[in-house]
Amino acid sequence: MELERKVQLTHILGLHVRVSVKLVEEARKFKSDIFLSTEKDTVNGKDIMSVLTLGAGPGTHLVLRAVGEDAQAALDHLEALFLADFQT
Repeated sequence: MELERKVQLTHILGLHVRVSVKLVEEARKFKSDIFLSTEKDTVNGKDIMSVLTLGAGPGTHLVLRAVGEDAQAALDHLEALFLADFQT
């Protein structure tokens, strides 16, 4: 199964190190492959160095894509992180 979800990065510092580490840690809990995309780039959501290269600032719109058997659960969980401003 392959699913996508659009989210907006609302954290005041954008996708900085702490937020990126949390995102990668949570993405790694799922069997599905996870990808993050901006208008310019798509990266592996389970690789910290790749996520950091996005350089996504506050207000950036991202597309989360999950490919695998638990894609729905993965996107639900990751979207909740964005909605909670990574305060979970």
